[in-house]
Amino acid sequence: MESSRSALSSSDRGGTSPARSRRIQDFLIAAQVALSAVLMIAGSMLIRSAINSLKMDTGYETKHVFELNLQFPEGPKYNAARKLALVGELRTLLVVVPGVEALTSAQTPVENLFQTAAASLDEQKSSAQTVQLIHYTCIEPNYF
Repeated sequence: MESSRSALSSSDRGGTSPARSRRIQDFLIAAQVALSAVLMIAGSMLIRSAINSLKMDTGYETKHVFELNLQFPEGPKYNAARKLALVGELRTLLVVVPGVEALTSAQTPVENLFQTAAASLDEQKSSAQTVQLIHYTCIEPNYF
């Protein structure tokens, strides 16, 4: 039992001298500290630029802009035709309010997903190679 322990402990060094082993350890520690410092500096610069981009002036006047999101309850009472009629009625009521200069509608992509439609590039063939997906969202012409 003792002979196996001494064999394990003697092969632990791998044939390197204690001074060389210590230099390798010191080099690895210095490399780790240097890499950590570089990553911390890069991370802080990334956070600072993200904060600055949130404060950046986009050039759009948003002080007198009002946003209205409509959500209708699910069920047979609010079908597509009724929803469209209610939105149209609301638009006609809002456009005559004093101080309202413009009214526009846009459908924003929900959770960064656009609506998709499949379009065939070649009418003769309907294989998967000729069908392209088109991503779109809906806005009115006076939106911009």
